Amino acid sequence: MAYPPLDDRLVEPLLRQFADSPLYRTPQTPSGEFDVRFSTAPGHFIDKGPRLLLGTPLLVNGLPRGAVILDAPQQRVQDYLSRTTPKGEHHVLLDDSGALIASSERNFDARQDLTALFGEAANADTDLRGAGMVDYGRGPVLYRELEGTRALLLAHIPSADLRWAVISQFSTLFVCLWVSLGALLVITLLIVDRLLLGQIAVNERLRDLGLVDPLTRLANRRRLQTDFDGLARRLKRQQPMALLMLDIDRFKLINDNWGHSTGDEVLKHLATLCSALVRPQDLMARYGGEEFCVLMPGVAIEQASVMAETLRAAVAQSVCLPNPQTMLSTAPSPEVRLTISIGVAEWLLDDCHSLEELVARADRRLYAAKQNGRNRVVQDDTLYKKRVSGISG
Repeated sequence: MAYPPLDDRLVEPLLRQFADSPLYRTPQTPSGEFDVRFSTAPGHFIDKGPRLLLGTPLLVNGLPRGAVILDAPQQRVQDYLSRTTPKGEHHVLLDDSGALIASSERNFDARQDLTALFGEAANADTDLRGAGMVDYGRGPVLYRELEGTRALLLAHIPSADLRWAVISQFSTLFVCLWVSLGALLVITLLIVDRLLLGQIAVNERLRDLGLVDPLTRLANRRRLQTDFDGLARRLKRQQPMALLMLDIDRFKLINDNWGHSTGDEVLKHLATLCSALVRPQDLMARYGGEEFCVLMPGVAIEQASVMAETLRAAVAQSVCLPNPQTMLSTAPSPEVRLTISIGVAEWLLDDCHSLEELVARADRRLYAAKQNGRNRVVQDDTLYKKRVSGISG
């Protein structure tokens, strides 16, 4: 029987194809369950265009006695998949041999593009049974074996669509709360970061204040000690290191004649002038009162004496112009001329093992310079010994 009726000329070719197809073959292990098999009929047997034969054998006592066959144009299944497939997804229907039955693509030859869409799934992995999801590197592929058939439905869903589908399941309140918490966290981190940066800046400022003389902005004695200790560890008494001790001659007269404010400006004048003449790697510090020192790593006594003479001559030729509003009205002139005396010592030559020893040796030579006319440089103990022996005699 056939519905609708077939032309007699088509009956024999159709029966021959049916006899050769798996639709009528007896399963090796009859299950007795409803079993539907797909088979594609060549278009020249029935009509133009591919058609699908869906059928199941009729078994009596395990023996085939007939078959129920449904003949449908493949385009019907193709159109159905096209209508029911969401935008952006791709669905295909494969038989158990991996042959394409239908596709959501308009072009029936869409199998040419299956590799690009499904990766290895385009090869109809026969291990896919039941239902589940696989990922071959091009986004998730959902699969489902159609119940009672040997057909597999594959659905490729772009990762972006799946991500937005998951996000859309969250409530607006939850999303707003999550975004608010994230914004609050960012703001908190920014505030904490600013507070920490501010605290670091304050700590650095306090540290600098503890190492800098507030009047001259030179290093103070604490900074001098710290740098000496570091240089001593680095040089390891294998390289020379010199120290210059400077003192303003007759500084008390400057304070008495021009005032203490002018005396402060004289100290700043000397600090600025000498700092511009020493090397960048040298450390100039205010040791106390009108006394200054210059720590010179890697410099022998001869080179240190040359630098000391350069500083002495520069100061003697300079003129300090203090603020007339702060000087005494009885000041002898609107300008102040000054000189300095300098004592020079070097830690290897003078066998000094600490900053105190090095300062004491340079300070002794500074005293000798003052006692022998001022405005001069002394780099050895000759004058000091003569002074001591003269006093003893």
